[in-house]
Amino acid sequence: WVKQKKQDSRRKKQGLASHPDEHKSRFLHEGQRKVRGEYWSRWYECSNAREATDTKFNDLKRTLKHANERLGDSTFYQRAFFDHRGRMYLSKSVINYQSGDLQRGLVDFAEGKKVRKSDMKYLYLHLANLAGVKGDATTREYAALVHRKDWLKWGKNPVKWYADWSSQAGDDKWQFIRGCMELAALDKNPNYRSSLITEIDQSTSC
Repeated sequence: WVKQKKQDSRRKKQGLASHPDEHKSRFLHEGQRKVRGEYWSRWYECSNAREATDTKFNDLKRTLKHANERLGDSTFYQRAFFDHRGRMYLSKSVINYQSGDLQRGLVDFAEGKKVRKSDMKYLYLHLANLAGVKGDATTREYAALVHRKDWLKWGKNPVKWYADWSSQAGDDKWQFIRGCMELAALDKNPNYRSSLITEIDQSTSC
């Protein structure tokens, strides 16, 4: 490749066109150039994927270290700020509910609430949203009921079924499995007091 570039540059300075592809003096032919281009295209794609994976892994380590060393199971408080539009912003701590998927999956309310039968639809809608189900509320709730058996199974043993639920959860897999675990807990004990944060509106506006 370097030799071919030098040859082309030298001929250009001499006012000559590059040798045609079939010329025996060429160092790099068109077929070889395409193969080389495809190789480097894949190389950069893999390199970017490695960097993205490293970033996610480092974020995972930092978040879990902070959760284990600073928070544990104790109650903690977060300051909230409102701008002139009424939009709410949490403090810039490592773990808060406006961070990424893992951080949101770790945050619970400090005090649980008994879930009424009529409240279950909000958990189903929450899970359907995290699973990437589209449609109106009725459509999403119905889809959640269809998948309920699998979600219960995954929630009861997340480690065993990791390959299954992680491939079905879309971009928010940690929030999704956290919701499955809540569903499993409620199925086991109807008097379970849920502390899961279930979103109805993500606009954060008043």
